[in-house]
Amino acid sequence: MRAVEALLLDVDGLGAAYLGGVRFHDLWRAGRIAAAAPGALQRADAMFATTAAPWCPMAF
Repeated sequence: MRAVEALLLDVDGLGAAYLGGVRFHDLWRAGRIAAAAPGALQRADAMFATTAAPWCPMAF
């Protein structure tokens, strides 16, 4: 089985989605990522979905 790239994005977009501050669909609408496979945005949003908002207890 051959792997196919479903989303094309850079590390800052991935980091934003991983930390829960933004959805992949929002990044796509802003032109920050490209969806190369049908349903890729929906699958990525579902895989990275969280109910917790990003939070840092340390003041800078």
